[in-house]
Amino acid sequence: YIPLPVIAFLLLLSGCADTFDRIRETYVTRSEGEHTGLIPPQHEENVRQPMEVISRMPWEQWPLGADLNGNPFRNKDLIAGDEYLRRGMYSAALKTFLKIPVSALSPLEEEALVMRIASTQLAVDQPADALETLSSYFRKKGLSVDQVDMRFSLVFAYAYGRLGEINQSLAWFSRVHRLSGGRGGMQEAAAKGVRMLLRSLPEGKFYALAPQWANDSFVRASIGQESRRRASTGTDRFAGNRRIGRFWEERPDRIVTQTGVVTAPGGKYRVGVLLPLSGRYGPLGQSLKNGLELAVKSQDGGEFVELIYRDTAGDSLQATIKARELIAVEGVNLIVGPLLSDAASAVSGIVRQEGVLQIAFSKRESFFTGNGVYRLAPTVKSQVYSLVERCYKTLGLRRYAVIYPDDFSGNQYAAEFKGRLEDLGLELVYERAYPPGDSAALAEISSELEAERVDAVFLPDNLRIAAQFAGNMSSAFRSRVKLLGPASWNNRAELLHSRTVLDGVLFVSPFFSESSREIVSRFNAAYRARYKKAPDFLAAQGFDAGTMLAAALKRQHSEGVPFVEAFNSIDLYRGLTGEISIAGDGEIQRNFKVVKLMAGKLVELSSVGTTPSFIYRGNVPLDQKSRQTPDSLVRKQRETNGSDYIGGALY
Repeated sequence: YIPLPVIAFLLLLSGCADTFDRIRETYVTRSEGEHTGLIPPQHEENVRQPMEVISRMPWEQWPLGADLNGNPFRNKDLIAGDEYLRRGMYSAALKTFLKIPVSALSPLEEEALVMRIASTQLAVDQPADALETLSSYFRKKGLSVDQVDMRFSLVFAYAYGRLGEINQSLAWFSRVHRLSGGRGGMQEAAAKGVRMLLRSLPEGKFYALAPQWANDSFVRASIGQESRRRASTGTDRFAGNRRIGRFWEERPDRIVTQTGVVTAPGGKYRVGVLLPLSGRYGPLGQSLKNGLELAVKSQDGGEFVELIYRDTAGDSLQATIKARELIAVEGVNLIVGPLLSDAASAVSGIVRQEGVLQIAFSKRESFFTGNGVYRLAPTVKSQVYSLVERCYKTLGLRRYAVIYPDDFSGNQYAAEFKGRLEDLGLELVYERAYPPGDSAALAEISSELEAERVDAVFLPDNLRIAAQFAGNMSSAFRSRVKLLGPASWNNRAELLHSRTVLDGVLFVSPFFSESSREIVSRFNAAYRARYKKAPDFLAAQGFDAGTMLAAALKRQHSEGVPFVEAFNSIDLYRGLTGEISIAGDGEIQRNFKVVKLMAGKLVELSSVGTTPSFIYRGNVPLDQKSRQTPDSLVRKQRETNGSDYIGGALY
């Protein structure tokens, strides 16, 4: 039990008093392509799937679709935002919530909205913004600390912990424990939060807490449990080497990420690979495997790599079993995969627990990267970013319209598109959602758009709908306005079937196999020679993943640079699937190519970078004497079957 004066005292320690004006010294205010290999909607588990709730954050102790008292929502925007939360799409949910006018809400709906905004800000790693949202609300209501209920208190606790303000966080966790009576889901969330927060602390900070919390039975007991854990397992080296991260999802019992990838007795680096190689998703996993192997066989550094495969069969449980087998039996500390989102999320929990690295291919927005977990995938965000960036910077388009099906996928694309326009200061002239497949609605939208001054129209639907929409427009409108689409438009047969009305359309192409870039043509030839078929997107993505993997391992081998440092230092890799860089949070960012249908031919909007190359931060070649020209960075390797294999050198 922690009496209220203790909380007030802790607030005073950080320049705070008993009102929310002083909680902080200052408030700080984030249809299937024919030969693309992209997982089609019916195959990707996060599109058009049965209603399910993705695992929620530990502070989300409130019902979806209702206010905090359990009354069902009537406001359609709150319902839409909760649907994003149900799917684990926190960024889209946050954008939806932030645009809801408070004046249109009842007091209970406003309270629920504030809770959702703060919770979602914390979920997307904006803890300072979450604190500002809560503090502003309670200031507005004239409420003090002792009037905050335990659900809001829990968000305060996790947000302060994420910012590293340990005493503030513990005070709020203790408050939740007291208000819950030490029972139920709220108590469990508080106990887990304290346990994981304490585990994340380095030795000095942790042991300094005991005297400060001697009078709080809840926190004191938690400190005692953590002390016993440390005594039995040894010092938590991981905690001492980093800032406090998303402590609620980290269980760093082992630490290998600060060293390098382990080697087998023969000197090769052992890398585990989890892919669906049988069953429904087997062909998809096999394509990625083919590209990965082609890269490893052709890269400088690839000769040091041993790939150890395990078949997930597209099943999450099987993926976790195989991941533990790779770690415990094979001794790997780097896992590539899984491909499907549910399996990738399940494995990410294991690798974080075991201190193992992961390069996953999940497209789901809620997949968390960081702390040794990386993600390489064509997310909706990366598609929209690439499309708008290219249209604005290459074509100078400034005035946009967005029309989209009023379903999960359409709303996701529209939210990202509008957000990107806002980021670049571009103008959204027209917006309209329509019931999926509604021809009458499309005809009405076409009529309205004819009167608008727009440069481009974004239509994230299938090509059949795009052709129908374009057919409704006058030829004059089609000639002056660009029609933009997602990666699923990369379907040559459908495009050519409707080329009269679709001529001039632009769309994202994560892998444009008809590119004039030499690296693409060489990859196509090498892939055909080895596998007797054309490569698809997943094959190209596997090749890019393998190229970056081999490059980082080569630096580890030749320079002694730890794999994590070498991998994180990749500032730019011009790969088959776009311009790739590694973000600090583990997100592998990608700028895709944009393709135009022009007079019955598909052409890249621009062709920057003709060979795959690496630019490292603080770029210093491995061997200054052997620095080569760009043309010589493409290496050929003669195999016994006579085919040429290509691969990007390090620099």
